[in-house]
Amino acid sequence: MSSPHWRKMTPLVKSFFSSILTFLNHATNPAMIGFVLKQLDFGIRYLASLPKLRKPYLKLLLELWSSSEESVRIVAFLVVRKLCIFCPHPFIDLVLKGIYLYFVKASKSMNAKNLPLLNFMANCVVELYGLDFNSSYQHAFIYIRQLAIHLRHAVTTKTKEAQATTYNWQFIMCLRVWASILALYCEKTRELETGQSPLHPLIYPLTQVILGTLRVNPTPKYLPLKFHCIRMLNELTEKIGVFIPVLPHLIEVCSRILPFLKKN
Repeated sequence: MSSPHWRKMTPLVKSFFSSILTFLNHATNPAMIGFVLKQLDFGIRYLASLPKLRKPYLKLLLELWSSSEESVRIVAFLVVRKLCIFCPHPFIDLVLKGIYLYFVKASKSMNAKNLPLLNFMANCVVELYGLDFNSSYQHAFIYIRQLAIHLRHAVTTKTKEAQATTYNWQFIMCLRVWASILALYCEKTRELETGQSPLHPLIYPLTQVILGTLRVNPTPKYLPLKFHCIRMLNELTEKIGVFIPVLPHLIEVCSRILPFLKKN
């Protein structure tokens, strides 16, 4: 943008990317969409210099990332990541917010068929939240706080409707993503080499939310959910080196399972 030739080239570059955006919005062939995205990857530097086109492109790329075929999803994510790197701050805030919200929306309906997709999307979220820890902290703080608010509402009201806001796949997948992010970027060996991660203060509140989720409903119906939560806590303990007491919860689960096994 500081080049003396940029002013002359801007109209042509803007026209080119506007045409590509229109084409992608109307294209339906996955192979064609994937081909165009691969070619678009080489022009990210120029797209990053067009502020008015960044948001429409980001929205389109996130939609392709969350709803297209596997090959298109991968290329769309790579373009989003590169766009996130080249665009000046605070564009990364839009990327972090957008990719997390699209993941939350997709995880609302989970089954055996879309589980690989959700795992892929979760890994993408984890990767992008490692690009800028200062921005990631702001977003992680807000979204972990939202999970805590839902949990507090479920604990205080004790109604089935309130518990349903926490005891569902969407809530568990969100906890899993934040646990993976903190376990990866607050890893003990990593912090010994580079100093404490800015995300480290979020370990305690996330741990409290996961422990609180374990206590919402003690009925045997939700024993599998408890195993998911315990697995997250064990991952945090292993990677970060912080002691989190999970044995009482495991004993509680075993005490409920053993009588059933004896009867059968």
